[in-house]
Amino acid sequence: MPPLEIDTAVELRQTLLRLFGPTSDGTELTEREREEAESLRPVLRSVMRTAGQEIVLRNQRMRVSQFETLGAPSRKVVFLGSSIVEGGQWEEWFPELETLNRGVGGNTVDDLAARLDSALNDPQKIVLLIGTNDLRDLVEPSAADEIAVRMERLVARIRAAAPAAPLYINSVLPRARIYADSICALNKHYARIADETGAAYLDLWPALAGPDGAIRPEFSLDELHLTGAGYRAWTEVLRPHLRPHPS
Repeated sequence: MPPLEIDTAVELRQTLLRLFGPTSDGTELTEREREEAESLRPVLRSVMRTAGQEIVLRNQRMRVSQFETLGAPSRKVVFLGSSIVEGGQWEEWFPELETLNRGVGGNTVDDLAARLDSALNDPQKIVLLIGTNDLRDLVEPSAADEIAVRMERLVARIRAAAPAAPLYINSVLPRARIYADSICALNKHYARIADETGAAYLDLWPALAGPDGAIRPEFSLDELHLTGAGYRAWTEVLRPHLRPHPS
């Protein structure tokens, strides 16, 4: 089997194809080659995870640098969060509103707190969805306590930066079933934080979760990010709260 040389994403993909797929002439790997390939799975998984994290961090920095350069226009309905917020076509879901998308893929609660200055400038309203990236591989309900402390600090900073703006704290969305208990525990904290700070808590689970606590399959292709149907279900919960007041 040829030696491994993994320096770029392209080379990684080519290596994976060489190890786990047909060879270039269409023949299958020998049994020995396949055994050697199987032994490399943990290494490749680690390499792919690291490469993926580096890509996410690079994209975060580039997107945040745009926000810092542009600043935040005033009197907008601001959507704050991570990739689920970033992926929303808010100006099309809410054409009647002046929206501002300040979602950044991969953001944690603390990541968002660090960039609030480039997100808030006398906003009309604030829609907040954050926290799923803080869970990462932590599926124990006790992890929710630690995340809740960070969320309390974030909400305090939002309140200080925009005390007059209505704040809508959305529940963390359902994911794969293994995360259900942790997310439910975290969402109880979110409801408490909203109550203590005068924010509105929007429980999205009735709209998005199946009976087993996992996100319904029509709403996500990867048990995390939303499809068009998933965004529609979310916006139907949001719409009554964001409807403009008659002048």
